[in-house]
Amino acid sequence: MRMFVLFLFVMIFNIYDVYGDTVYIENVGNGCSHIATMTALFEPNVHVCATGYYLPANTDICEICPSWAVCDGGIYTFNENINQGILIKAKVNNGCGKILRALTPIFELNEHNCSAGYYMPMNYDGCVVCPANSYCSGGTYMFNKIIDQGIESCPNNWYSPMGMSSVAQCGRILHVGEDIVYLRNVKKTTPSLNIKVGDDIFYGNMTVNDVYMHNGAMHKLKIRFNDTTYSVYDDTVEP
Repeated sequence: MRMFVLFLFVMIFNIYDVYGDTVYIENVGNGCSHIATMTALFEPNVHVCATGYYLPANTDICEICPSWAVCDGGIYTFNENINQGILIKAKVNNGCGKILRALTPIFELNEHNCSAGYYMPMNYDGCVVCPANSYCSGGTYMFNKIIDQGIESCPNNWYSPMGMSSVAQCGRILHVGEDIVYLRNVKKTTPSLNIKVGDDIFYGNMTVNDVYMHNGAMHKLKIRFNDTTYSVYDDTVEP
């Protein structure tokens, strides 16, 4: 009779649920049992995010995938520190001259707006000035541990000064005594100093203002054209 009562007791409490806590009987040995509780899947919270959505860190709500990422959807458990179900899109050179799309997990969604002439290095939480021989158009980027964002190398082994924002600013270096001036591959001013190298023409900016050739240069390069004196300068100088 006692075994029947105990069996009935177990059946009743194995299906009894109170606000997500399931009551059950736990056998502790020696023929003894006691009542215990087991928390159901309400804590931690489990979320089903549809395709095009992800689960941000420290939240209980699926959010729409940003335009710069890929979110395939899935089942995720609440996590205070990790964004789940989101991958960043990036261009990666495979070493054979082809650009591939890489998907990299994002663990921290720290957003930064980099101005033109700045980029966001890998594993760095901020914007830095574009290095020489590169150009950085600027944009909004998220923290990423393995990919530099917003930076491109000048083509054809061309040169550019630091802080440039356009491929048009890549070109050749003109040495004038102890100083240099960076020449562009696209004309910026009229008139301009035009220098042909092979089949390419490179351009030095010209202005009637009295300016140095380069930021930090010691001398000025003057050209007389149509009875007007011009200073030649590059994109590091504000005439």
